Amino acid sequence: RVLGYADVRSGSGDISVLAHGNLQTFGTADLVTGGSGALDLQSSTGSILLSPNGVYSSGSGDIRLYAGTDIYLGALIETGGGVSLTAQSGSILESTSSSAVDVRAGSLRLVAGAGVGRLGANVDAIETDVNTISARVGAGGLNVLESDALLVGSVTVQSRRVGTDGISSDNSDPLQSDLVSNNGGSLVARTLAGDLIVLDGAGPEDGVGVSTAISGNILLEALGTGSSVSLIADIEGTTGSISIIGALNVTTTGVASVRTGGSGSVDIAALGGSVTLSPTSDQEAEAGDIRIYAASNVTLGGVARTQGTVSLLAVNGWVRDGDTDGSVDIEADSLRFEARRWVGQLGVNDNAIETTIGRVGGEAGHEGITILETDALEVNSVSSIINRVQSDASTVSVVDEQRDEIVTRENGSVVVRTVWGDITLNGGDPAAIRAFGPSVGEGHILLEAGGEDSSIYMNRSVISN
Repeated sequence: RVLGYADVRSGSGDISVLAHGNLQTFGTADLVTGGSGALDLQSSTGSILLSPNGVYSSGSGDIRLYAGTDIYLGALIETGGGVSLTAQSGSILESTSSSAVDVRAGSLRLVAGAGVGRLGANVDAIETDVNTISARVGAGGLNVLESDALLVGSVTVQSRRVGTDGISSDNSDPLQSDLVSNNGGSLVARTLAGDLIVLDGAGPEDGVGVSTAISGNILLEALGTGSSVSLIADIEGTTGSISIIGALNVTTTGVASVRTGGSGSVDIAALGGSVTLSPTSDQEAEAGDIRIYAASNVTLGGVARTQGTVSLLAVNGWVRDGDTDGSVDIEADSLRFEARRWVGQLGVNDNAIETTIGRVGGEAGHEGITILETDALEVNSVSSIINRVQSDASTVSVVDEQRDEIVTRENGSVVVRTVWGDITLNGGDPAAIRAFGPSVGEGHILLEAGGEDSSIYMNRSVISN
């Protein structure tokens, strides 16, 4: 093993500190080089334990730490280049829990057989100040808290090792991209004051930016005022729940989709702005509910698909279809919606929300509601429960209360049609559909059951104004 009690410094040369067993520093012992010098620390079979009072830095050279088991980070690892941290069979953790930045660099490459940071009861994130990140973790999962903006993408660390002849040779780690967990690990990546952007990196270039295997929840969150989450690659859970939360907006680009299976839910929330989904972006769950929430507007993407409920909430705005090609927007057992202005577009920009659902209930404002169902449709009770992923990767339930009628306020009109199938009014007391407001002669209602032998069954009333 190697024990360090004093500084190791170089003006601009490479530094390698190698141990078969543990590598440990104490007190204020620093490892420092400048310029383009590289810093290379390795414990082949043991752990790297860095003093919480030590600094480990380079000017612009890359820094590489490899441990056969665990890495315990010290006060700060800092470089203008890249940092690679590998805990082959263990975890990457802080030596002492604090809110101070642990790694400051251009890019960060993480590999841990167990996990990075702590989740669960002893939650403790690895604090970073980096531009780009990639990680591979096991059952312990990932917990990273970035101080400003963060890009999930491709990372290459080009380190060097000093040989017995005093000459440095390449000791680089291969290109790696994405955030990936195996063996049930959860993934938590948050920014304190900046956007969180997920790309499809080149290692591998497979269209997926964040994924879990077996189980594990996913939380991607931009916490700072005015900060948003942007997805340019898929987010894939196996059976866990997924929460994507922007303090301002959430957007998807291209074919970037959000998917999970089992009873996992999909939770997309723009707490201060809008959710804007690409026309080729899908949101998919198996049995879990899908919830899309915006303080302003919701623009639907490709298709939101689940055997459960889809809940759409536009607190101060509208819900609209992002395309005009007539493709189905919602494929689910049931649909629940709330919008201050409108759901689907009436008038000269007529563009219904296309659905393949069994039941529907919801409310909109003065610009009305228009829904076009592919087959039979029932107006009846609909509620929603999703699992919001917390910073420790646990979940809490978010419940959208039951809606059992279709209602517009302020004279909004209601248009409900089926392409081929019955319309059955079973919800509401006394009315299943209500369009009313302060002005007589507005708030029109159209119910139309399309297709041969299709009928309308009115077990509840329809009321206009």
